[in-house]
Amino acid sequence: MADSKGAEEELEVPEGYKAPEKKELSEIMAMDAGDDSLAKYKASLLGPVGKEPFPTDPRNLIVEKFTVFPEGREPFSFDPNKAGFRFTIKEGTPFTIEMSFYVQRDIVAGLKYLNLVYKLGVRGDQD
Repeated sequence: MADSKGAEEELEVPEGYKAPEKKELSEIMAMDAGDDSLAKYKASLLGPVGKEPFPTDPRNLIVEKFTVFPEGREPFSFDPNKAGFRFTIKEGTPFTIEMSFYVQRDIVAGLKYLNLVYKLGVRGDQD
């Protein structure tokens, strides 16, 4: 995968919008602690708080698997955390992408995926 330095786009923020304060998961779960139905709803959305699938990994989002489904070809998967994360698809071939990932320690907001396309070593397209 190519380096994404300089590829960050500025998000358009509506005038007058103020982002809410960041809160810890434990603080969110403690709010309205007396309401059982709200506690169940929060647990269904957030999952078990404090249970981390990878406690030694400092990242909040860990991509486990990346699968590409090119039309007319068998899908292929690989671990994007290993070096050499590249694949080739014939120009004009429609394809879909599926990513499996874990979120731990915090809520992930504004998740972005940057797709860079190179042809003969020259960057052509960016989505």
